[in-house]
Amino acid sequence: MKSLYAILAVFQVTRRRIVNSRAFAWMLLAVLAVGGFLPFTLRGNGSTESLLKLAVIYPPVLLFVILLVGSLWTAAALCAQDIESGAFTATIVKPAPLPAVWLGKWLGVLALNAILLAVAGTALRTAVAIRDHASPSPAIRVLDGHAAFLPDDATLREEATARQIVMRMSGAPAADSASLLNQVKTEAFRIPPGQRYTWTVPVGSEESRNTAPDTDWSLQFRFHCAALERSPIHGTWTIRTEEGTERQVPVTSLLDGIHQLPLASAAYHGTVSVSFSNHMDSAATVFFSPLEPVTLLHREITFSANLLRALLLLFCFLAAAAALALSLGTLFSFPVAVFTSIALVLAVMLAQAFAAVPPPDHSHGAQELAETAFSRAGEWMLGRIHHGTATTLRLMPLGQLADARVIGTAQLARAAVSLLVAIPAFLCLLSSLHLRRREFPQ
Repeated sequence: MKSLYAILAVFQVTRRRIVNSRAFAWMLLAVLAVGGFLPFTLRGNGSTESLLKLAVIYPPVLLFVILLVGSLWTAAALCAQDIESGAFTATIVKPAPLPAVWLGKWLGVLALNAILLAVAGTALRTAVAIRDHASPSPAIRVLDGHAAFLPDDATLREEATARQIVMRMSGAPAADSASLLNQVKTEAFRIPPGQRYTWTVPVGSEESRNTAPDTDWSLQFRFHCAALERSPIHGTWTIRTEEGTERQVPVTSLLDGIHQLPLASAAYHGTVSVSFSNHMDSAATVFFSPLEPVTLLHREITFSANLLRALLLLFCFLAAAAALALSLGTLFSFPVAVFTSIALVLAVMLAQAFAAVPPPDHSHGAQELAETAFSRAGEWMLGRIHHGTATTLRLMPLGQLADARVIGTAQLARAAVSLLVAIPAFLCLLSSLHLRRREFPQ
């Protein structure tokens, strides 16, 4: 019970200290500007759908960056500056247990993030509603959270594996599996005029889908044309269910990019066949994206609910970042703690970008031996960072919010356990053990 009182006391002091600081005022103005003003400055291609999608791409990213830097700065200052000034000594001789002091300061930063996220989310939702209401054709439903069903690529994977085996048997340098699969998909998804291609999309059981309204389904596809053949595409989409029900949707004058068609048909379940026929009168060959050529979308929740879940996930990430900076503040001085925490965050981001790049072809010459060893060491370190953080970073909701993908409750639960409980508890333990051995200035 004494520890609980100590946590609450430190939390109250920390909360007042943060709210009364200039940093909080500047961060509040920044999130209001980004969430409430930036959506009105975006243009896109002029359509309502484009304007609304831009409003959930750039502002949330900028909001997260602002809050992340502010959390790292504030959390590092709470411990580092208190230790340097001697205020930390006065706190622990009350007496207050070291874990209680750490938790109280961490909860204070969480309160700051909760307030700013609530303000930012309200401002962004209001701005999106105003833009949608002012448009001649409201389209806010395109931002709703959808469950995405991608085509089954098992056959194409088998073909890529067979090609890799043939290359190895012939003695030719074998490409990696991902590159081969991308090559096979690029060849398969090339549809010249007068030809068609069919994707098989598993959409789940009938019990989970047969009660959905007809308008809750849509088809999203992404394609491009060759540089010398950039002209509108004319074709027909054919959607066929397991029962044999078939619906054809003609499309005309389509340009490169991402398109979404509403499907006014019966609820889909089991396996659905999706075909595209490129008409003979089309002047260009269609190249569908190897990653997501076609996607069946089912509307699950509203945009407001999906935005709320995204903000809760961002809150969990900010909580973990604050715990990291707070712990570094117990080890280093304030400037070093801020620099180290930001450097670690940048290293994690760099590791994710490095993982998406094909492995380089290292030279084995004598003159480049030192450079090769240094680059291999850097690659190994980035690879270890990516391996350790990839699972956690998959919980980041910004891509799902921008793509109108539903953020599930299971994702929220995993984020709460790992980012809001496990990581802060581990860092609190390490910081407490270190503070017990440290001598504080009087």
